[in-house]
Amino acid sequence: MQRYKGPLFLLGGLAAGILLGLAVLFAVPSRLDMSRPAPPATGKSVPDFTLQDVDGKSRSLKSMRGTPLVINFWATWCAPCRQEMPLLNDYAKKLTGRVEFWAVNNDEASSVVQPFVASMSISFPVLLDPGGKINGLYYVQSYPNTLFIDSNGILRAQHIGQLNEALLIRGLEAVEVKP
Repeated sequence: MQRYKGPLFLLGGLAAGILLGLAVLFAVPSRLDMSRPAPPATGKSVPDFTLQDVDGKSRSLKSMRGTPLVINFWATWCAPCRQEMPLLNDYAKKLTGRVEFWAVNNDEASSVVQPFVASMSISFPVLLDPGGKINGLYYVQSYPNTLFIDSNGILRAQHIGQLNEALLIRGLEAVEVKP
C-alpha cells in the first residue's frame, strides 16, 4: 500500500496544476481591456486626449498639430517632479512660440494643484487628469515622465525620471527644436 502513495500524490499535484493553469488561461483575457490602445512608442502617433487646465480651459492634443509638444506627467507629492518644474518653466518661457509645454497632473484636486502652480509661478498649461485616465492611456507608471512629441503628433523621445538640462535639450532636439 505504501508504494502507491507517491504516484497518487504526484498525480494529484499534476491535476491541481492543470486546473490552475486552465483557470489562469481563461481568466486573463476577460481582465484585459482589448479596446485600450497600445502604449505610446517612439516613431508612432500618440493617442489624442482632451483635459481641462487649472483655469478651466479645455485643451486637446489634436489641436496642437503643427507645434512640437513636451508633455510632463507629474504629481505634487513627487519630489523629482517638483525639482524639475523650474527647468521646464524656464524653457517654456525661453522657447515660447517654438514648442508648447504641458504638465499633466495625475488625479489630484484643483485645490491641491493650483497653490502649487502659483507657488512655482508656472507659466505653461497645467492640466488636471481626474481619475488618472490619461495617465492610464499613456501607461504612465512612475513620475516624472516626459514625452517629446513632434509637430505631426509623433512621439520622438521619452524620459522617465527627473530631467536635467542636457536631457531636456536632447528631447527638444528630437522634436527639431534647437534651444
